[in-house]
Amino acid sequence: MTALPAPGAPDVAYLLDLPGLVHRYHHAAHGDVTAAVRGTINCIRRHVSEQRPAYLAAAVECPRQDGSSPTWRHELYPAYKAARPPKPPELLEQAARVRAIVEAMAIPVLEAPGFEADDAIAAGCARAVAAGLRVVVIASDKDLQQLASDRVTLWNPFPSSNIPVVVGPDEVRARWKVGPELLGDILALAGDPVDGIPGVPGIGPAKAAALLRPHHRLARLLRSAGCVPGKAGENLRAHARAAVLSRQLVTLRADAPIRWSLPAMRLGGVDVTRLPALLERDGIDASRVRGGPKSPVPAEALERDAAWSGEEVVAALCAAEAELLAVVEDSPHRTANLGIIEVSAAAASPPPSSPRPAAEP
Repeated sequence: MTALPAPGAPDVAYLLDLPGLVHRYHHAAHGDVTAAVRGTINCIRRHVSEQRPAYLAAAVECPRQDGSSPTWRHELYPAYKAARPPKPPELLEQAARVRAIVEAMAIPVLEAPGFEADDAIAAGCARAVAAGLRVVVIASDKDLQQLASDRVTLWNPFPSSNIPVVVGPDEVRARWKVGPELLGDILALAGDPVDGIPGVPGIGPAKAAALLRPHHRLARLLRSAGCVPGKAGENLRAHARAAVLSRQLVTLRADAPIRWSLPAMRLGGVDVTRLPALLERDGIDASRVRGGPKSPVPAEALERDAAWSGEEVVAALCAAEAELLAVVEDSPHRTANLGIIEVSAAAASPPPSSPRPAAEP
């Protein structure tokens, strides 16, 4: 069973899925327009008090504001999340107030235009691990379980009977019957109607796992689809393009160009002139607000972080996406489902300002 690192461990970074926290507390509030702020901030303060993280940052979504597609996923597939209703104004207001408090707490915000919070978390995990740190992701999103590893643990603040509080590779295997390295392929095949991930009809998570295990990754399964019997084989062959598109959409973009600073992630540096008023505005106890500088980052962590390069991340993502695109281009069924996605060299080429590398195989 996976356990959290010991409280106060000096080599652990905690990354918060801030939109996920706000969303859950907002919808549990039953009309209380400040409950999301109180719930989210009290949750963060509780985790800080209990775990005493050496490093802490919060990830947020960052839609483009230039009139183009909000994110790279919408650009790739305009129907992405199209069925979701618009976020209510009160939720957007609470999210803005939470962010203001988080910034006054001197917790840095990870974001990049055109990327979602999941991408910012993936990028933060890559940077933190490269700096020699372990990572705890505070989130309940199943997609983020793709990140679980011997260095990355997920801590679910909203556990249920079938989803454990702490998730590592063993818990991913127990739930999905595959390891984290294949979870993206599972999610691609199964699809998600809420997010507009098309998937492959008739294939749910259990069937996807059974199909993938002997092939080890989605590209190999699709190349062998002619040997898969029955309706599952028919659907794989007919919907290969939808599977490739879905795999792209569920990919966590570890290359997201977030602002990254280990010194900023150290606890401390609270804005004692601004934070109490922000807390009290939403009925949150401000009596425990304390000042104090941020502690220094060990030299070895700074050295490793300074040596980090995203080129390997981008190269791996691009190679994997190229393999998937080649499958459908080479397939005798390549004309199927052109209404879902037109796979072409243009679709695979990243725009200069926002690279779109590949899905993990």
